[in-house]
Amino acid sequence: MKGKKMEIEFVKELDGSYLTIGTTGEGAAFETKMLLFGDVPGLLPFRLLRADSGLNNCYEISALQSLSSLLKARTAEPEEIRELIRALYRCCEALKKYLLRPDGLYLEPGLIFKGRDGWRFCYHPDRDEDIFEQIRGLSRFFLKKCNHDEPESARLAYSFFQVTHEDNTSFPQILSLWGEERQSGETLRFNPAKKGWRRFFAGGKENSSRDKQR
Repeated sequence: MKGKKMEIEFVKELDGSYLTIGTTGEGAAFETKMLLFGDVPGLLPFRLLRADSGLNNCYEISALQSLSSLLKARTAEPEEIRELIRALYRCCEALKKYLLRPDGLYLEPGLIFKGRDGWRFCYHPDRDEDIFEQIRGLSRFFLKKCNHDEPESARLAYSFFQVTHEDNTSFPQILSLWGEERQSGETLRFNPAKKGWRRFFAGGKENSSRDKQR
């Protein structure tokens, strides 16, 4: 739910490490089922965990390291920024196929994880935070964590920050910062004048179910 904080806890067990996040019960039930059985590419492994207060969402983070932890004592490499945004783009594409909302993602640096198979993202059915506002926050993080003495790193971080703060910026425009363009006709766009995310299709547009209720 937008603006409502849910308790987040990191747990270490004998069989692995986990991230648990409380629930409000206000998310769509089918989204929880999709996370349980859908094996959505790019998302952290998910299960439900019974607690004294009810059910918590549980995500396995064994052998993974958060973005904030990775960059705690060093600056971000240009390729790390590229890889993360590519991974986020692919994850958002996968979410659409599974009828999940990008606004359900957590893009805080402490909740984005990297492992041997790449970047993993946390999705919560009860979460409803504008994906593009979150991406802007991510761009501000990289602007602080880039190597300002290294021209390529500084240029990429600043360009990422600049393009995400322009009106009607799209994922293809972000990817074009390093010479990549999207091939399909659908585009996810930023629009600061409108809350929530929008999908623009050739010949028309479609809004998320939650956007229609706003």
